[in-house]
Formats: sequence, structure tokens, C-alpha cells
Amino acid sequence: MNISFWIEKCLHRGVDLFYEKMPQSFPDTEKLKQCKIISHRGEHDNKMVYENTIPAFDRVNEAGVWGIEFDIRWTKDLKPVVFHDRDLPRVFKSDSGNVFKMLKYYETF
Repeated sequence: MNISFWIEKCLHRGVDLFYEKMPQSFPDTEKLKQCKIISHRGEHDNKMVYENTIPAFDRVNEAGVWGIEFDIRWTKDLKPVVFHDRDLPRVFKSDSGNVFKMLKYYETF
């Protein structure tokens, strides 16, 4: 089913508002002790340490976090890569420059 972006955005906002207004009970201490912390794309600031990189994952491991959530995408030549976005500008602020610097750095691993 193809839903226009506007309708999808309205539906998301409606669901968000519903759960925002619905009273939520605070979990008891025993349930909180059973929670597992999962990092989203590693420990990163996208300036010194980029998301979804070995250094970002190493920081999470050193902090004792239980798990890491990350995305896998496929390149045009069918190579799997750990990357969240469809393109590069949000993380690297360009289409290629910073990426090539980073790739040269990681080739040493």
C-alpha cells in the first residue's frame, strides 16, 4: 500500500500524541534491574568518532553495554556495509571527501 508522506506523518504524530497523553506507570525496581542497555549505532559524536564504526562499537564494549543496534545496507556491487542512511551527507557532510579519509583509516585494521 502506498501512503503519501503527509498522511504517514499525520498518522505517526497521532500515535505519538496518543501515547504522550496516556498515563504510564513507572516500572518497579526489580523490572528495572532486568533491563538490558542497547546502544544505538555505538558511542559516537560524528565528529571524532563516527556512528557504526569499530571505535564507536569499542567504546560501547568498554562501557559494559549489553548490545549494539546497527543497520546493514548493500552497496551497488553487493558488499554489505554497516551504515544507517541511504546516502552520505548527514554523517559526512559531503558525498565523498570525508568518507574516503575514513576508509583509508579503516583499511589499516
